Amino acid sequence: IKLKHAKRIVAGKRPQIPNRIKNSNDPAYAALLNALDMTWKYSWKERPSAGAIANYLIGELRTITGEETPDIRIDFLNEGS
Repeated sequence: IKLKHAKRIVAGKRPQIPNRIKNSNDPAYAALLNALDMTWKYSWKERPSAGAIANYLIGELRTITGEETPDIRIDFLNEGS
């Protein structure tokens, strides 16, 4: 992370989201942006737990895929092959 970005975050400013993501119609991007918004509450009492965020994202994944138990495994070892 660049120093100027770190300073912005410490000052309470959110990182800039690229327009191609902010303006996308992709429901996965929308879910991630909403999850980010949920975590940026100033008061810790208003912020959801990590578990609540995970449950939200899994629920959105179910909606996007239409699957009750979507595969959420990530295989970094075979990425790009």
